[in-house]
Amino acid sequence: MLECHERIRLFTKTSIRIGTERDALDADIVRASEDCERYFTTSLRLHIEDEERSIEPRLRLADPACSSSLDAMTTQHKEHAPLLDSLCESLRRLRESPANASLREAAGATAIKLSALFEEHLTLEETIIFPAVQRALSPEVQRTIVNEVRARRRI
Repeated sequence: MLECHERIRLFTKTSIRIGTERDALDADIVRASEDCERYFTTSLRLHIEDEERSIEPRLRLADPACSSSLDAMTTQHKEHAPLLDSLCESLRRLRESPANASLREAAGATAIKLSALFEEHLTLEETIIFPAVQRALSPEVQRTIVNEVRARRRI
């Protein structure tokens, strides 16, 4: 899960660079836009599903003290969705018009907003939720979660 968080940060930073680096080549913009859109529409969605379907219900039962943090996590996922959709739409449009400065600026501005929201969200998970998983869920349950994560990705 922590590796996923690093990828979230990486693709968010890449999206910011798409919008802020003025001397980027069109081919680089197209490639970076494709990579970021694919990550946000596929991998990030799976990560959210991992948290909401595999971790949240088990941790809520095992450690009721985490309920407010789990509620915040799922609320934040919902709050991120419109910005993610907007960013992905900008990235799709940029693939067709990589030199369009206003599209690049829109993608960058949205990515900057998401970056701030993601950092708050990731910090919550890294400081409260993930340590609670280690503390409150048995190794067997943790293995079950890992197996579910892998199955979603067909690893």
